Amino acid sequence: MSDEMISVVVEEVHPIPAEAPPDPEWGEQFGQDSGFSFEVSRWTVAIFVDRRITRGTADERIEALSQGYGKPVAHLVDCVGLHWRLDSEMVSPTRAGTILYAASGKAMGSGQVDLEPERNEARFTVQTLYEGITNRDTVEGSLSGEFDGHMWSVRASVTVTSSR
Repeated sequence: MSDEMISVVVEEVHPIPAEAPPDPEWGEQFGQDSGFSFEVSRWTVAIFVDRRITRGTADERIEALSQGYGKPVAHLVDCVGLHWRLDSEMVSPTRAGTILYAASGKAMGSGQVDLEPERNEARFTVQTLYEGITNRDTVEGSLSGEFDGHMWSVRASVTVTSSR
């Protein structure tokens, strides 16, 4: 068995394609109109963000980010169709800490969301917990960006090494 590596740097995101619908179990707060997607090799990664983050009032954004463990603020559908989730908790009046969980339930990443309540803006970062972390494959990555009240600006770096 030889190692296969996929490495990509993302600087452009797209609307979530029709071929990647949200899971109805996630609830009405998640839709293709509230999030973004990007390409990793020949696959699409779709990130569905709670609509209260992108369309809500300052209080609704804080409510969404305050839900805690098991109440995702975002869902990610990865390159092979597995569903990941991003949970959050408020750690200050304008900042939430986040934990990214793989479909297996393993914590894979952490980060934060910073809100600009007066301007309906949010900045975020997420990165893998440590070098060499595995979830079927070895995954290393980071995702950062902002929502300016209308559109997403995202930068991502993802490397997946598989020995299957």
